[in-house]
Amino acid sequence: MGRWMQNMHKRLQIPLQTFIVWGILLWIALFAPLLSNNKPIICRSESGWSCPIFNRQGHDHEGRCRVVLRPLLPFHPSELDTRISNPAPPWTKSADGRIHYLGTDEYGRDVAAGLIYGTRLSVCIALLSMGIAALLGIVIGIPAGRFQHSNPRMTVLSLAIGGLLVLYGGWVLYWYGGWLKWRTILSLVVGLGIAGYLMYKLLFRLFPKLRSATVILRVDGMMRWTLEWISALPGIFVLLVVLGKILPPGILTVSLLIGLLNFPHKANIIRTEVERLHRQPFVRNAILMGLSPLQLAVRYYLPILFPILGISVLSGMATAIVLESTLSFLGMGLATETMTWGSMLGSTRKYFDAWWLGIFPGLLIYLSVYSLYAWSERLQKRQRMAYH
Repeated sequence: MGRWMQNMHKRLQIPLQTFIVWGILLWIALFAPLLSNNKPIICRSESGWSCPIFNRQGHDHEGRCRVVLRPLLPFHPSELDTRISNPAPPWTKSADGRIHYLGTDEYGRDVAAGLIYGTRLSVCIALLSMGIAALLGIVIGIPAGRFQHSNPRMTVLSLAIGGLLVLYGGWVLYWYGGWLKWRTILSLVVGLGIAGYLMYKLLFRLFPKLRSATVILRVDGMMRWTLEWISALPGIFVLLVVLGKILPPGILTVSLLIGLLNFPHKANIIRTEVERLHRQPFVRNAILMGLSPLQLAVRYYLPILFPILGISVLSGMATAIVLESTLSFLGMGLATETMTWGSMLGSTRKYFDAWWLGIFPGLLIYLSVYSLYAWSERLQKRQRMAYH
């Protein structure tokens, strides 16, 4: 087993510290309910075997059946101890004799259980946000690099109609609020159809020359400017404004916002690399053979892009962990009753003497971020050696 792990981390060019740290973090994230829970894992009663841990109803399982297997920690992060009004230090006993090995927060929630479930949340947000960013980067970056110097022509009339209809759609959304309301969708579809038809007929009669007037769209310049503009946005302030005023906080919301803020960097990397590959002889020969853009992307672009994209994804995962911890530290991330690494760090602002609320989550943040940057640096060195 040890030799297999050693060969695996060498084959994937993973530093040993990264392999150990993220192997443990992923294992904790996958089996968090089995590691820390206030319900037994397996019970045996007269009716047979049962797994109370998967039963969401709060029954007293120990009074009805014999416990065969318990979790490693007998606490759930949502379990409150009403007797505790201040953070309790490590090795504090609860009323029923259970031990809080890493102490509690001000609500009596077990810190060790919070670290375990906070690991699951941080890993999930990091993977999900960078998955969104990588997917958007591939979908936008490959066509941008492939058709970089192709500037299509559009009529002035179509551009004018499109701009006016976008303004109308924004006005409808502003007044009715949200895409999911039926009146918003109905009014938007009807209004766009009527306005487009009337404007098309009216402008053609008033300005006949608009039929032939065209404009060259500098797609590459517009896309480059858009990506640079999004990249220049201060991420933490955008997240604070959106989560505080527009969207409710949650795992999907935070992951989506972090992914949207990170995808321009990946799209620029892919766009530059695809442009370089498009000038290579083997790609030119493939185009002459009649391969479609999709076939080119699958056969030639993606196998070369994955190692380059992996470097950006690893550093982006570290950024996502730091951003989520910062949001939770400020009380703007996930729900306030959810224990995360950042929320436990945020409790130290009020309780300076509760060192266990800062040391343990801070250590996990440091180890996870440092190990990702170490892996990214290893891949960068390998990439430079391959080019030289």
